[in-house]
Amino acid sequence: MGGCLGKKGGPSTKEVAGYQNVRKHKGSREATWQQTGIVGLVDARLNALPAAVYRLGSVATVVNATNNSISTLSPEIGSLTALKKLHLGHNSLATLPAALASCTKLQLLDLSYNRALAALPDGLAALAQLRTLKLRGCALRALPDSIGALRELQSLDVSDQEGRALRSLPDSIGGCANLEELLCGNNSIEVLPVAIGRLQRLKTLDVRNNHVTEVSGDILSHCGALQLINLHDNPISAAVFVQTPGYAEFEARRKQRFDKVIEGGALLGPSGLDEGFKRDLKPQG
Repeated sequence: MGGCLGKKGGPSTKEVAGYQNVRKHKGSREATWQQTGIVGLVDARLNALPAAVYRLGSVATVVNATNNSISTLSPEIGSLTALKKLHLGHNSLATLPAALASCTKLQLLDLSYNRALAALPDGLAALAQLRTLKLRGCALRALPDSIGALRELQSLDVSDQEGRALRSLPDSIGGCANLEELLCGNNSIEVLPVAIGRLQRLKTLDVRNNHVTEVSGDILSHCGALQLINLHDNPISAAVFVQTPGYAEFEARRKQRFDKVIEGGALLGPSGLDEGFKRDLKPQG
């Protein structure tokens, strides 16, 4: 995934060291950024990224400004052409500049819990190396069709949109050929696009607490890697789900995953293992 990416998109050892260096040498903060390429500005009480960040240009590989009050992102963000990780979760962004599309090396973009962020720019398609996109807790009503151009995307989280605003997923989602995890719980989605069936590497589909009444047979039949589909708190009945074409194959994969967890000696608590589908759903009719 690239030298500075940690496990599951978290901070790597190099990043942690970079953040520690920033704290230790506050007087030479910019020099430290220049040396490491890692900008640590978590909980820094910022309303905007400092100009010094943009002056780093192609030196910067990681910018972490989580948990501030940043309300706007300068078009100068496009000057960070080597940026691989951009953490802007828990801020106050309402829009994103088109210049973000110039950060073509981005592999992780975290915009979680920017409660006023209601739309994404179409230029998102330019982020061809993006692997993780975190949009949980924003205010998105829809995703742009350009999302389908992100062929390297492995994890997409659009759960918990403000006011459960997200009502649908675009058909273009089927273009995300490497997607393994699609999280869209706690929204108002009624129909899962048939195009999800094109996602051959999809392992986890979480649509808990939406308005789904059925699942297309194409999803269960064609998503050969699918092991977990969370349909808790949806109107769909168990009777309808088990009659979906491809259900038998999905159930076999789910049980195989369950058996592997047991064989591995995992400690199972009441919520430690989701078996894929809630069994005590209301009966059909």
